[in-house]
Amino acid sequence: MSFMQRLERILTSPRTDFWAVVALAAWYPALFWQATFRQAVFFFGDILMFFYPTHLAYANALRQGRLPLWEPKLFAGFPLLAEGQIGALYPTHPLLYGLFPLDVATNYDILISLAWVAIGMYLFLRALHLQPASAFLGAMAFSGGGFFIPRLQHMSVLATAAWLPWLFWAFEKFRQEEIFQRRLRWWICLALFSGIQLLGGHPQFAFMTAILLALYASVRWQSASTRHRLFEYVDLPQMIPVILAIGVGAMIAAPQLLPTYELSTMSNRAAGLLPKFFNAFSLRAPHYLMLFNPFLLGNPFPRVSVEVIGYTGLLGITFAIAILFVRRDRRVGFFVLIAAVALFLGLGDLNPAYRGLRYLPLFNYFRVPSRFFFWYTFAIAALAAMMLDYWLARAPITTRFTRGQKVALAFVVLGLAIIVGLIPAIPLEGWLALWVWLPIVLACLVAWIILGARRRLFTRTTLATLTIGVTMIDLALFSAVYTKTYNLMVPVDDFYRPPSSLAQMPELAPDDGRVLTSLWIYPAMITMRESLYPNIGMTFGVASAGGYTPLVPQRTSDYLDLEESHDRLTAPMLNLLNVRYYLVPQMLPVDAKTEGDDLKNPFVADVVTRPVTFAPTPATQLTIISSLAQSVELRDGEVVAQINLVTQDGVPVSIPLRAGFDTAEWAYERSDVRKVIRHSMPPIATTFPARSAFPTEAHPGHNFIAEFDLRREGKPLTITQIAIVPKIPAGLLHIERVVLTTPAGQDVSVSHLIGRTDQTLIYRTNEVAIFRNEDTLPRAFLVHRARVMDDVAALNEIRREDFKPRESLVLASGAPLDAGGAQRADELVQIVSYQPERVMLSVHAQAEAYVLLADAWYPGWVARVDGVEAPIERADYIFRAVRVNAGTHRIEFEYRPTSLVLGAVISGLALLGLAGGVTKSLDRRLKPLQSEKLYVGRAF
Repeated sequence: MSFMQRLERILTSPRTDFWAVVALAAWYPALFWQATFRQAVFFFGDILMFFYPTHLAYANALRQGRLPLWEPKLFAGFPLLAEGQIGALYPTHPLLYGLFPLDVATNYDILISLAWVAIGMYLFLRALHLQPASAFLGAMAFSGGGFFIPRLQHMSVLATAAWLPWLFWAFEKFRQEEIFQRRLRWWICLALFSGIQLLGGHPQFAFMTAILLALYASVRWQSASTRHRLFEYVDLPQMIPVILAIGVGAMIAAPQLLPTYELSTMSNRAAGLLPKFFNAFSLRAPHYLMLFNPFLLGNPFPRVSVEVIGYTGLLGITFAIAILFVRRDRRVGFFVLIAAVALFLGLGDLNPAYRGLRYLPLFNYFRVPSRFFFWYTFAIAALAAMMLDYWLARAPITTRFTRGQKVALAFVVLGLAIIVGLIPAIPLEGWLALWVWLPIVLACLVAWIILGARRRLFTRTTLATLTIGVTMIDLALFSAVYTKTYNLMVPVDDFYRPPSSLAQMPELAPDDGRVLTSLWIYPAMITMRESLYPNIGMTFGVASAGGYTPLVPQRTSDYLDLEESHDRLTAPMLNLLNVRYYLVPQMLPVDAKTEGDDLKNPFVADVVTRPVTFAPTPATQLTIISSLAQSVELRDGEVVAQINLVTQDGVPVSIPLRAGFDTAEWAYERSDVRKVIRHSMPPIATTFPARSAFPTEAHPGHNFIAEFDLRREGKPLTITQIAIVPKIPAGLLHIERVVLTTPAGQDVSVSHLIGRTDQTLIYRTNEVAIFRNEDTLPRAFLVHRARVMDDVAALNEIRREDFKPRESLVLASGAPLDAGGAQRADELVQIVSYQPERVMLSVHAQAEAYVLLADAWYPGWVARVDGVEAPIERADYIFRAVRVNAGTHRIEFEYRPTSLVLGAVISGLALLGLAGGVTKSLDRRLKPLQSEKLYVGRAF
C-alpha cells in the first residue's frame, strides 16, 4: 500500500479525530524542533528574567522534598509560591521540573501548553458538530496565531489560557448530555478543569475565561419564540452550573489562591491600578490593521509589544468575516459579538467603558486592554471553523484522492517542511523581507479559495487541504519571525554558561551580602546576564536586594522606591539591605554623557555635579582617587578639573587636578590606548580586571591617587565644603573617593561625612561595572535602642542620610527600648543555618536588645527564642526583629503560612466532594432527564 493510499484511509476512517489530535500534538514540537531535540533553549524576555530563575528555585525545592514557599534571594526575601506564576501546584510542573534539567523542563512546558490549547480547541469545535477539517482549522488559527505564539515568554499565560477551550468543551458536553450521571461527570470535569486553570499561574486569564464561559452558558441556543423577546436569547439559570463549577474549581486551587490573595492585599496592586498602568498597551489603528498584516510596522522587536498582536492568519479572519454573509444563527452571532466587544474594549484609554472597569472589583487587579485579544482570537478561530464547515457541507465528495488533491497535499507538506527546516538558518531580515510581499500572495490565495468554495469548484478533500495548508504555512511563517525576536533560543551550553562577572564577587554567602543592580537602562540579554539584572542572579545562586515580579509587597516597593529606580534608596538603607555589590549595566560609551552614566553611582559622594557641605573637619591632606575616559589626547599637566575647597572661615582654596600627574585614562594599558596616549601614568590607587573596546580586549583598569597637602604655615585647614569643577566634559571624569586626613592621621571619607558609602570599582566590561560596597552591614546584628513609629514616619526616618541603623531601630509595633546603642565588641550574632524557610541564629548579648535580621518581614514567619515562641516585630519598615534579654540565645525563624494550610484543607474537602460525585456518576442505573424543557441549571 502506497503512502497516499495510507493517508487516504486515515482521512476517511472513523479514527480521523484520533489522527487529528496526533497531528496537533506533533505540530508544535515539529515547528520548534530545536527546542524539542534539546539543540536550543527558549531564552528571551520573561523566560530569562523571571521563569528560569524562579523555576530553578522550584526545581531545587522539589529535589529537597519541599515546596518553594519562600525565596531569600529575591527582594531580601519573598513568598515565591504566593506569587503564583511559577505554577508550583500545576499538575505537569512537579514532573517536568522535578525530574528533568531546567532547559528541557522549560522547553517542554511551553510545547505542552501549545499542543494542549490546540487539542482543546479541536475537541470543543468537534463538540459543536463541526467536521474534523473545520475543527482542525479552528485549532490551528487559535493556537498558532497572535495570542499564543508571540507570548511564549509569558509561560504562566500559556499554561492558564490553554484551558479556555477545554472548559468550553466540558461545558458543551455537559449541556448536550441528557443522562444525569453522565452530565454529572462532565460537570466534575468542568470543575477540575477550572481548578487546574487557576493553578496555571495567571489569574487574569482564568477570570476572563470564567466571564466568557458564563456568557456562553447564558445563551439560549434553541429558538423559543413564545417567550419574552429578551428571554428568547438569554436564559440566566443556565449559568448556575458554570458558576458552581468555577466555585468548586476555586476551592480546588485554594492552596494557591489564598496565599496569592494574601500577597495581593499587601502588594502594590492592593488599592487597584493607576490609570496609566491599567491602560498600558491600549490598541491603536495600526494594531487593528496588523490583524491582516502582522508585520505592517516591520521588525516587531522592540517596536511592537507582543501584547498587541492578535493575528490568526489571513484566511482565518477573512473566513470569519465571510460567515456573516452566509450564516446568521445564534452561535455565529455570539462569537461575532465577542470578537467585536474584545476589539472595542482593546481601545483601552480611548474607551470610557474600559476605563470604567478599573472601578469594578477583580477587574481593578488586572491590566492591559489588548489582552482582550484572548477573546477575539478564540472567537475568530471558531467563526473561521464554522465558515469552512459551511463550505465543506456544500462541496462535492470524492471517494479517492484525485491528482489535484495529491498535488495540493504535496505542496502543503513540502512547504511546511521547508519552512520548518529553514527557520533556524534564515536570518530575521530574510523573513521580514518575505513578509513585505507575502500578505499580497496570501490575499490572492484566500480570494481564490473563497471563490472556488462558493462555486463548488473544489472537492471536500481539496478544500480542506487548501484551507488548512494555507493557514499552517501562513502561521509557520508568522512564527518564524518571532523565533528570531521574542521567541529567541540559544544553544544549551550558552544557557548554562555562568556570567564572567560572578568570578568577581566571591563573597556571597548569606552573611557576606547581597547584590543590587541599577535599573537605569533596560539592557540587551548579554548585558542582563552579566549585570545580574533582576532576577537573573537567582539562576546562579546570588541573593539580590531587588527583583522582578508583578506582585511586590507595597512596603518593599516603597523601601526600594522601584518606580524611581533607586533614586530615594539612601546609602544607609543600602547598607541595611546587606548590599555588598552594586552593579551598573553598561551602554556603548559613544559620548561623555554615556561614559558618565555607565559609572553613575548614587550611593557615593557626588562632588562633581554640585558642592557638598559637611561638618567642619580639620585636615592636613586631601586624597583624590579618580580616572579619566576618552582622554588619550590630553598631555601631561593639562588641568582636567579644579578642586574647590571652602574652610570654616569661608576662605576658598583651589587646587588643580592634572592629567599625567594626578589622574589618567582608566584603560591606560589597553593596547590601542598605549599606542597613542599622550600623558603619563601617575601613581595607581586601585587596579581591577576589565574588558573593553571593539573587538573586546582584556586589560587592567586603573584608578589613580593624588595627594594634596592642606597645611598652611604648618597648620591644618578646617574644611566645610568641597566641589570638583571639571574642565573637560563631566562624564569623562570619574571621582571614586575623596578623603580628608585629620591631624591625628585618621582618614575621613567625604562620603561618610555626608551620609553616603565608600564603594570601590572592582570590575568593568562592555556589559557591567561592579562596585564593592565597603560599608555594608551584616545580615543580622544587635541594636540596643528602639522606637515605635507609624509607617509614614518610619519611612521618612530611615530615608534620612544621617540615619544610623546600627544604633537605633524603628519598630512598627512592640515595646520601645533604650539600653544603649550599637552592638558592642563583646557581643555576637552569628548565622548558624540559613535555609529558605528556616533561619537559625546564635546570639550573645550583654544587655537587653533587639536582634535585627535583614530579611523581609511577612505574615507566616514565626520565631522561637530558646525554643519558646516570641513575636516578630517589623523593624526599619520591612525587616524582622526579635527582642532578647542579656545572655546567650538560640533564635529560630520558620515560615509556616496559615493561608497555605487553610487552602490545603479547602482543596481536600472539594476533591473529596468531587470523588463522591464520581462514585455517584458510575452508578449503572443511568436515568434520562425527566423533561427536555427543563433549563440546564434546573436539570443539573
